[in-house]
Amino acid sequence: MPEKEREELLSKLKRSLYVPEEVEERKYHREIDKNEREEKLLKDLNKVSFFSRILLWIKSKLSGKTIREMYLNTRIKHFKKNIASKYPGLTGFETRDLTPKVAEMVFGVYTLTVPLRDIFRRIWINSEDLEGMLVTLLEKRIPNPKKNLTDLVPLETLEKNFLESGTKEAMRDLVAKSLETYFDSLPKDISRDLERDLLPVTCTKDLILFQYKSFFQLFHFTPADGDLEKKTFFKNASAMLCLQHLERLHYALSQAILLKDATEIPEDVLAYMTELKKNIEAEGDEKLTAGLQDQTDDIGKEDNEGRERGEIDKGIEVSLRRLTAKAAAAHRSLPLEMLVKYFMKDPYHELVTNTPELRVKELYGSVFRLKIFAELEKIFPEIRQRVVEKEIQVLFEGKSMIHFRNYREYESIDYNKLGLPFFRFTRSLHLLFNYARHFYKEYIRDAVQVLERGILSQNRITNDRLLQYAAAVEDIENRAVSFDYSLSVDSEDGKLFQRLRFTLAQDKSHQRMYRTLVLQKDREVQAIIDRSLDALRGLATVFDDIISSKSDALSSQLNTHYFIKGKPVPLHQILAERKGHLKKFAELLDQVMKLEKG
Repeated sequence: MPEKEREELLSKLKRSLYVPEEVEERKYHREIDKNEREEKLLKDLNKVSFFSRILLWIKSKLSGKTIREMYLNTRIKHFKKNIASKYPGLTGFETRDLTPKVAEMVFGVYTLTVPLRDIFRRIWINSEDLEGMLVTLLEKRIPNPKKNLTDLVPLETLEKNFLESGTKEAMRDLVAKSLETYFDSLPKDISRDLERDLLPVTCTKDLILFQYKSFFQLFHFTPADGDLEKKTFFKNASAMLCLQHLERLHYALSQAILLKDATEIPEDVLAYMTELKKNIEAEGDEKLTAGLQDQTDDIGKEDNEGRERGEIDKGIEVSLRRLTAKAAAAHRSLPLEMLVKYFMKDPYHELVTNTPELRVKELYGSVFRLKIFAELEKIFPEIRQRVVEKEIQVLFEGKSMIHFRNYREYESIDYNKLGLPFFRFTRSLHLLFNYARHFYKEYIRDAVQVLERGILSQNRITNDRLLQYAAAVEDIENRAVSFDYSLSVDSEDGKLFQRLRFTLAQDKSHQRMYRTLVLQKDREVQAIIDRSLDALRGLATVFDDIISSKSDALSSQLNTHYFIKGKPVPLHQILAERKGHLKKFAELLDQVMKLEKG
């Protein structure tokens, strides 16, 4: 795909995922600028009663602080009073720390996340795995889903398009239109239903993947992997060092409580998660992020089998239900927002509580589009090869083809093993030589002679162009034969080539000489082909110019009939047919050269 389009698709794909960046720190609070902060402060001050305003004024006079500062202090003290009365034992306000009670509440949540952590890491840490899950689940719900390029556009249609257009861009346009038609045909409620069914996975993601260990280390305790029964010994932690974790935890708990009692997981989603769990258990914990993409197709195939065998792990659903209940209790018991605002001394510090969202349809469209165009890139050389083969077969049907004796691929040389190039343009030169030999002499030359002796006899400029191109085409056979002879044992280059090819496996210096000679010969033959293509296209252009001429004299002459192989044919028809033949062969030869260049 073009780089710009690829970047746009990847950007859209990134936007469609509700996934925090693993490298960049996502902000769990919203920055409020000075003007907005001032607006909020004035608005709150206007709500203060007259008596309270008098008290603020008196306190400001006694303390030397502004009314605004006194109001902010009052708000902070209100937080302190609320926390102390409703949530006692969480913090020492004067020592600015958090007590072990906070860590113990969070630890209760942590123990319930452990059975789910590996599954959620597998889904969320690498975006490709989330894509794989969403695409697999969505495709299972789509009636007759398209899964690859040939499902979307049959191979025969792609070949026909390339045969008519000759360009990859036209094929891409065809595929793009087919994609849009396919996306428009999808039932609108399928992606919405999947987003709803995945809420238990999206709403608990941040809580399950919360950085518990680094949080507990601030309380001077590190939980042991796999040993949840170990007695905990938390100590007080600096509240200021915990602020970022408190913001993250507030965000995670706020998402989890959105579920309320909706923790029932649909069968297909649960089957997918069950298969993930099996894969993790089978491969161990050492390579959690290795080879995940390769397993996506396996999961899609195997979860149906799991359902048939009744091997769905209901324990995953039970664990999520217990976790959400514990999260709701922790959310009620931990005034995280007030703690953050109190220790930051900022009542207008705004924590973020976004509703989790998966844009499944947009993501599916982006992923599938990338996949389809990647398949097109991969299959394009094969399509071009197939079309070229068919065109060559049709064009030269019934013709005896002559092959070169020296400019060819030699079976005695193991090119792949030695890492050596072989002559690149053998097929192009072969086709060009045989086209000049068969078609120019038998089909094109008569039109040139008719023009030279007839309507162009008085038009020197166009006639000179015609004869110049014709002479170049006439010379193709001689130049090709002479070039091939330059590699025979009777020429200097040919003698050198024959000596080198029998000693390539033993002598590295001979391999370098061989490379140089091959590249030199390829440059020579490309010059012959380029000149010949210019001549063929030049003839086609002259024919076209004459056909499209608006001269009355030429128009009448174009309607003159000439005997071609015993049949009277109008000149305009002769020229149109020859022009089309020349252009078609030039396009075919151009495609062959592109195949040879790789």
